[in-house]
Amino acid sequence: MGVFFFATLFIFPIFADNITTSPADCNNTVLSTADGPATLTAQYRPNTIDIAWYSDNVKITGDATAATTCTYNGTFTLPTPPTKLGYVFDGWKAVPDVPNGYTKLEYIQSSGTSQYINTGRHFFANHLYEFSYKAAITTNVAIAGTSNGSSASNGAAWDFIINNAGMYYWNGQANSSTRLTLSNVDINSWHTYRFKGTEQILFFDEVSRWLSSYTNAQWESNNNIFLFKSNRGGTPSSGAAGVQFSYYKEYDENGVLLMNLIPAKNSSNVVGMYDTVSGTFFTNSGSGNFTAGPELN
Repeated sequence: MGVFFFATLFIFPIFADNITTSPADCNNTVLSTADGPATLTAQYRPNTIDIAWYSDNVKITGDATAATTCTYNGTFTLPTPPTKLGYVFDGWKAVPDVPNGYTKLEYIQSSGTSQYINTGRHFFANHLYEFSYKAAITTNVAIAGTSNGSSASNGAAWDFIINNAGMYYWNGQANSSTRLTLSNVDINSWHTYRFKGTEQILFFDEVSRWLSSYTNAQWESNNNIFLFKSNRGGTPSSGAAGVQFSYYKEYDENGVLLMNLIPAKNSSNVVGMYDTVSGTFFTNSGSGNFTAGPELN
């Protein structure tokens, strides 16, 4: 039986004037009548609400059946249910975008080689990790991961690395190196990555990749997972400018969502990733600043 998932609709209200006069009365600011003072009656109309549809934090576009607006207490048309390999669609739900004081972004991007997010969480082989990224670079850097040693092959490690030959690979397991190379990856497109160590399968762009040489081992990293870099024994690995993340998620062994990072900026225009589970705003742990992607309205 597949795991159920919800897609999301974000609702953005457009506020009209709460009170208006009737059209006949709006033409004059002062009314004169033969019988004395006029009485104005307040007229109301329902607000118009914008609707944006998302699946895994990525906006759904191009669906002609999906409503983009509706009126308060009105009805609207749902889009075609999205699909996700290994999951069963379980409906739509309206959730808050980000709290007041924050603005949701399409993505955040490293502006140089020194930016990274420290998730504050260790890697567990029986947890599911998922993220969406784009990296139009050809340097040899890790864009996510953690290691108990000073390198990806030194002790228990989990890394996702961009190779300088334009190839991508996952590297690591408990005290042994296992590598899965993905060739001919379009560096100018968005990609999704999903991995659970104890299942020996990695999903890249919803295509399963069997890790035949991977040992089904239960292990935990000693160091926190970094994004935009890897954590090499407590020291950030090399980074690169131009790496983009649109979301990052972690689920426990029972499918409970433990972390859901979405790109955002706060009222001071500090750019980072907001965790909808803990309510924590994760900002740059290195030097410099992240670049904000387009605002999602």
